[in-house]
Amino acid sequence: AHRSLGGHVVVAGPKNRSTNKQLSDDLAQTTNRIWDDWSSVRRRMQKEQRLFDVEPDTDASGPLRVTFPEGWNIVRMTTAMLSTNRYVYKCHMPLGPSDTQQAKARLSELERFMVGFQHEADLSLVRRGQYPLQTQVAFFAALRGWIATQTLLLKDVPNGGFPYQVNVFDPIDCACTYDDGGISQFVRKYKDTWSAVRRRADRLGWNTRGVSADDNEMVDVVDFYDG
Repeated sequence: AHRSLGGHVVVAGPKNRSTNKQLSDDLAQTTNRIWDDWSSVRRRMQKEQRLFDVEPDTDASGPLRVTFPEGWNIVRMTTAMLSTNRYVYKCHMPLGPSDTQQAKARLSELERFMVGFQHEADLSLVRRGQYPLQTQVAFFAALRGWIATQTLLLKDVPNGGFPYQVNVFDPIDCACTYDDGGISQFVRKYKDTWSAVRRRADRLGWNTRGVSADDNEMVDVVDFYDG
């Protein structure tokens, strides 16, 4: 299924192996092309990750010992340094002699919004069993050299509720295209249980008709966003 700025496609579990039959030919070709264009980037990320992998000793007769490679220490220290720096929000607003106070007030409101936004995003991520936003962003920036985040505007939020959902993705699962306005198309490929996929699709209004799977079955998923 495809929806502008929010498409969700379930690809192939054991009962759904014919991927392209579930997608229109154009959409299948588009997602595959974008994914293939980033193959060299994924190979680089996979190669670099091997420098950071922690390997336990194979001697089963003694206590378990783990040797941390130098790459792991570099990622750990870089993540710690990035996590301690607060985000700096920039807003360019022309200031004239007659509206300096009004502009300062608008900037102050924007600053309070951004600080409150990050606080609520952190609470939302922690409730979902994840690390806070800046911790995740710092980790992937150090490990992958790239970050991938998503902000969704939610429907039917109770009064006073946080109307956004912020997600942080592993960049190795992502690919995109650019135009003059920034990211124009975004693809993410990952695995999840069918029950989790269906709940998310129902919540966001995405179409999963024609897909059959058991609730605990792991299925391959492609998210496609077209701006």
